[in-house]
Amino acid sequence: MMDMAAGGQRAPLVPYVDYLLFNNPEKNLALLNIGGIANITILLSNGKLDDVYAFDTGPGNMVIDRFVNHYYHIPFDPNSYYSGLGKK
Repeated sequence: MMDMAAGGQRAPLVPYVDYLLFNNPEKNLALLNIGGIANITILLSNGKLDDVYAFDTGPGNMVIDRFVNHYYHIPFDPNSYYSGLGKK
């Protein structure tokens, strides 16, 4: 969270919500969010909000969305159909 205080440019809501929902007094956690850009939130056991560490890891579903836009002329992969994970 400190990089946001220093003017960082990342999605601040995901790490905050991860902290609210998953903070655990007994376990360290790493949570992967696969959005347009994938990111990881690190929560230390019994950590405070200032202890949250989060960073982008690279492309997420933006790659498959671009693919289906180019080849199928639709803006995104509905229900993960073209990725092979979902149903039409």
